[in-house]
Amino acid sequence: MTTQFRKAPADRLDFDVDFGRYWLPDSDTLNDATATVSSEGAAEGQAVSIFAVSVSPTTVKVWVENGTDGEVATVEVVAETSGGRTKTSWFRIVVRDEC
Repeated sequence: MTTQFRKAPADRLDFDVDFGRYWLPDSDTLNDATATVSSEGAAEGQAVSIFAVSVSPTTVKVWVENGTDGEVATVEVVAETSGGRTKTSWFRIVVRDEC
């Protein structure tokens, strides 16, 4: 099941993806990550977008902004570890004018 969050179009929010909680072995750490977003129902030029991505030893922080009321955005996060592992996770954002 994909985790779902809500945001208003004007919100700029950060979301943490904790890879250490269920997947990352104690002997390994994250060293890189990317995040991409795909949207349904967004107005032209107003879709949810990635503002920034940062990596700590176990967590990826994804900052998002923009959006259109009624839009459903799926954020894909791909993390790489110092031990050579790669893991993909997703979360969904529902945009509403009133959250």
